[in-house]
Amino acid sequence: SMIGAGIKPNATLIVDRAIETKSGDVVIARIGDEMCVKELFIDEEGKILLVPKNDNYKAIEITEDMDFEIWGKVVCSINKH
Repeated sequence: SMIGAGIKPNATLIVDRAIETKSGDVVIARIGDEMCVKELFIDEEGKILLVPKNDNYKAIEITEDMDFEIWGKVVCSINKH
């Protein structure tokens, strides 16, 4: 979950697929068959990391051989009450 980003479990996410994503954005990314919500981090050398807001999880470094796609930028989350 992305509680550190204010996204609670079972929240409904609104994703904009037309926005150009940049470092620091919360994105929905696809790695293989798995979708995940992570913060996008791109360093000066162009290395891409997907960083969780939960300290229990490690950042994922994206390498050229991975089946990887940024699906869109999370622009809003709606939490059920």
